Amino acid sequence: MREIKKLNPEESISKRRLVFDESWLDKFNRLTVYLVFSPLIFLPVIMFFNEKNTNPNDTFILHYVFPISILIGLYIFYRNATEKLLSKINTDLARQEARRLLLEYAEKEGFEIYRKSSDCLIFNETYSDFSSDYKKTRIFFIQDNIVLFVVIRDSFKLNIPTLFTHLFLKRDIIRLLKKVIT
Repeated sequence: MREIKKLNPEESISKRRLVFDESWLDKFNRLTVYLVFSPLIFLPVIMFFNEKNTNPNDTFILHYVFPISILIGLYIFYRNATEKLLSKINTDLARQEARRLLLEYAEKEGFEIYRKSSDCLIFNETYSDFSSDYKKTRIFFIQDNIVLFVVIRDSFKLNIPTLFTHLFLKRDIIRLLKKVIT
């Protein structure tokens, strides 16, 4: 289970990367994700160059299914490598107003508010269908005119990076912050 110990908001903001004390299990988990999803990339490439059949079904798999598998594998590799990078949203709001809006958003969406300091907010979304061991954590760093955030997933065994949640969250937060301005 992933633990975010000794989260350093100031250093995270300056580096635009989530800075905390990672355990050796988190580092091992990152390597495990690469090993588990590498067949999505390497097996299709090896089979593509070794394939000599002209069967139409094989051709379909080689030219349509394998490229999709390779793209999915590459995207998972990319998200795993950039999982802790902070996304930036520019706004015209002051720190306290942006903080208030984000807290209202968390309550409306039903997120558990794990931490709410002046410049760092942490919201957890627990999957009640499975177990409380599976959750997505949204971490926000708030400054005047800037909101930085990251979404990380916490699972019981393998912490796969979030694939699209960060994109949906960014869209929602931009809409939330712009709705107040207009």
